[in-house]
Amino acid sequence: PLFVCQFCQLLELEDILVEAEDGLWTWDLDRAKEETNVSANVVRVVEARIQKLGANIQEILTLAAALGFQFDVRILRYIHGNMSKGGIVDVDQVLDQAANDGFIEHCFAKKWKFTHDRFQCAFYEMTGEGIERSKLHLKIGQMLETMNAELTTCDGVMDNDWLLFATTNHQNMGSCILSEEEQRIKLAGQNLQSGKRAVVKSAYGSAAIFFRNGIALLSESDGSWSKQYNLTLELTNEAANVDYCAGDFQASRLYIDQVLQNACCMEDKLYAYRILVDSLGIQGKFAEAINLGNSTLRKVGVMVPMSPRISHVVLTYARTRTMIQLRSAEDSILQISPMKNEKMNAIMSLLSSVLTIAMLAEDSNTVAVTTMQMVRLTLKYGLSHNAPNSFASYGMFSHFIGEHKRAFRFGQICLTLLEQSRSTHVESITLLIIFCYLYFLEYPLDDFYYKKLMKGYSIGMATGQIAFAIANLLSAATLLYGRGSSLARVESQFLEAVNICSEFNQEALACHSVVPAQACRNLMGQCDDIFSLKSDLMDETKIEQKGLLEGNYQALHTLWTYQFFNACWLARWVIAIDHLKKLNKATQKSIATKGHFSALLITFMSSLCGFAYYQVSKKWKYKIRALRVFRLIKKRHRNGIESYSTLLNILLAEKEALNRKASMENVEEAYTFAISEAEKSGAIHLQALTNERVGDYLQQAGLEDKAKVYYQASQSLFEQWGAVSKVEILEYKVRRRKRPCPYDSTISYIQKDPCRLEVAIGRISEEGSSDLE
Repeated sequence: PLFVCQFCQLLELEDILVEAEDGLWTWDLDRAKEETNVSANVVRVVEARIQKLGANIQEILTLAAALGFQFDVRILRYIHGNMSKGGIVDVDQVLDQAANDGFIEHCFAKKWKFTHDRFQCAFYEMTGEGIERSKLHLKIGQMLETMNAELTTCDGVMDNDWLLFATTNHQNMGSCILSEEEQRIKLAGQNLQSGKRAVVKSAYGSAAIFFRNGIALLSESDGSWSKQYNLTLELTNEAANVDYCAGDFQASRLYIDQVLQNACCMEDKLYAYRILVDSLGIQGKFAEAINLGNSTLRKVGVMVPMSPRISHVVLTYARTRTMIQLRSAEDSILQISPMKNEKMNAIMSLLSSVLTIAMLAEDSNTVAVTTMQMVRLTLKYGLSHNAPNSFASYGMFSHFIGEHKRAFRFGQICLTLLEQSRSTHVESITLLIIFCYLYFLEYPLDDFYYKKLMKGYSIGMATGQIAFAIANLLSAATLLYGRGSSLARVESQFLEAVNICSEFNQEALACHSVVPAQACRNLMGQCDDIFSLKSDLMDETKIEQKGLLEGNYQALHTLWTYQFFNACWLARWVIAIDHLKKLNKATQKSIATKGHFSALLITFMSSLCGFAYYQVSKKWKYKIRALRVFRLIKKRHRNGIESYSTLLNILLAEKEALNRKASMENVEEAYTFAISEAEKSGAIHLQALTNERVGDYLQQAGLEDKAKVYYQASQSLFEQWGAVSKVEILEYKVRRRKRPCPYDSTISYIQKDPCRLEVAIGRISEEGSSDLE
């Protein structure tokens, strides 16, 4: 299409293709063949058109092409004014004329761009070749260094970072003609500055180019590590870090090796060791990363146990707690002066890396010991950029040992420290800990948590902390699920996490996103078998087998949690009890799941499941277990955890329903109050479930007409939530018909004697349940 358009425009310029007054076109084919002399090559056509342009347009568009496909008219005007050998030309008028000819077009504000990359290439060819082109770029770069102040006062404020990048890029393109070593050293420093600014903007590709150019400029002189030691060290460290953030671990390791070979002391190697530890951790080599980090810390005088035991945890916690209590108040932590010792700053960064990897590795002893070490160093030497992470981890430890008020207070301290330090490197993990383990101890879960977790996700992606970015995203999706957001929205957020895990090869976290996404699909009725988490997305059997084989109890916890949830939503209490037993086992072996806000819903469901199954089976042990969990929830609510309020009201109604002395009016009143409280909190799924439970109670009491009203309300609420599968099951309760899938009774019938399997299949077949059959 470009060739056809340009060829026709060329013919029109030569009056070979002419439009008549009546709108018809005429042409002279013989002249076209003789005079155009153009082959079927778009480049030749474009070059032929350019030759027809005036000298001013050619000169200005050539400079514009050197600036790039898109260019700023202020820069073009400035450079042309300083480089033009002829008279003054109205640049804006020339650009308008070029736009009429179809070569460029206006983008926005002061920006223009070429309408096709072929046009830019053709004009760029006119800048010359080799040294001539390098001289042009170098001159442009040198002029860009001095123009920022003039542009600010004359024609609007420009983006200083953009101008810095443009200046460095042009000087890099002309660096081959730099003969003096001082010029190359200056440009290498400019590349370092540009690369750092690019990292801040998460432009890792551009940053990597700047750092590599800087290293290349220094390597042109022999002995850069001896002559320009600090600049070479910093450029190589930054190049290693940006390649790590971009996921190029092999390239990062090459730069790390250069630092470890050429750095003159251990202190100068700490930054490279930290990057290497992070790199090993993100590749799933947790043990190797932790061992490397601890052995490096020992070399610089920080004595941490290589394989910490529980005795180490108790001892370090006692020492740390004593140091904190020596201060008059925990608020005094905020008045600690900043850490000025650069060596200790580097040590704190390395400790922070070991801590995050130990969390991913489920190494609870290393997490505790490293946390206490970081807190003690902070109290002794001052606040570093990693202080928020250390105190957040300390708060999480306090939560685990039952000191909820103290844990929440440290969460507040960490938020303040984050605002003061503005340390993006640890912000993702710190926000994750605060809003998943600490803040809900005082404040109910709401949209504020969601916004903070999504902030942690975006910061984690921007800083290369991919694992913790995904963990924030998953926690945000789990929050939506727990608060009763539409299943379609929850599923889409979990699927977003699935895609990120796939893109960044985060297999360890893939299970935590794919399982809840599939569970949502089951409830939404998008699977043939709503009772099995199995589709093209995942297979629950394979995940369970792999998790048991590898001892991956985090993955098993996620699988059994959503199997348990779905069984509860679908009122399959026998299946729910079975999943709950496995879930309790996984909870004991996974530190990441202890104290997480998702435990609120798990604890509530486990108590509700016990009450519901007792009503069916009349087995006292399930009622006793349910009451034990109920008392635990009541105690936590009494201690100030407001997030339990709505859940507690529902369980109070369940407890009242089992009280033989309670009147039916009192029971219904308790359920009605629980429903209204759930409605106030916006938990539509809990409203739906509670309506179904009161319907079951009334139906057992023989009040079927009254029960039908609650079933219909439950059906409507589940439909709003998006649980189509549940709506279909409730339809049988509304119509007072026997459900086609008597799962609970059939399974218990088979479990008493496996020989009854054939009889059971016959029973199911008669009731028309082909999927269960």
